[in-house]
Amino acid sequence: MLPKEIWIEAPLLNLEGNGFMRIENYQSILEFTDERLKLRMKGMVYEVQGTHLIIRGVTKREIFVEGEIHGLLVQQEAKR
Repeated sequence: MLPKEIWIEAPLLNLEGNGFMRIENYQSILEFTDERLKLRMKGMVYEVQGTHLIIRGVTKREIFVEGEIHGLLVQQEAKR
């Protein structure tokens, strides 16, 4: 049986300390700077906040972020 996060495409975030984050099931990258990464995920916008952020790797389903991660902001995506 597949994990629920895969078949319902739910966002899955793994944070290791405050220096590495693995994010699964993102839909698109909205913005990226060395202090912010904004992603669209299942009707929500996830914003990783920090300093010296870099994208270490990207696949169709996953993104790997390194740097000093200070916080995560989650907001419902604005309707158009």
